[in-house]
Formats: sequence, structure tokens, C-alpha cells
Amino acid sequence: MRVEFRGKAFEFDQRMRVKDLLEKLNLSPESTIVVRGEEVLTEDDWLEEDDEVKVISAISGGALLVQFRQRFLPKRSTDKL
Repeated sequence: MRVEFRGKAFEFDQRMRVKDLLEKLNLSPESTIVVRGEEVLTEDDWLEEDDEVKVISAISGGALLVQFRQRFLPKRSTDKL
């Protein structure tokens, strides 16, 4: 799979979950979004070997990212009320 992050491309030759990809890149799922095409992925979504994804990182405090997650992503069972 091809992963674009901060203008750099990374290649992985195995299927994995989004959370595993973020671990490999040493990124927190709380401060990043992974996008395939126009689809925002959750931590439990699977990435295939032929996927092309973009990893988007929050820059200043993450306020915009939090708003995005609240609006577009389903609430995860680990989220606090």
C-alpha cells in the first residue's frame, strides 16, 4: 500500500488495520485522520496492499481535527462522554 504523509510516500506490502499503520508511523489516532479516496477511515478499518491512503495530522492543538471527528466519524466505544 502507498501511504502519503507530510509530503513523503511510504510503501507497505501487507494488509493491516488503520491503527496498525498509525503505530508503524509512530502516530496517535487521536491526532490523525487516515483517508482513502474521499472516505475517512476508522482505526478498525482494514487497509489492503493495493490501497493508496493519505494521513492527515493536526498541527495546532487539534481543535479542527476534534470538530471534524465529532461531525463525520461515529462515536467510538472508547470515547468518554
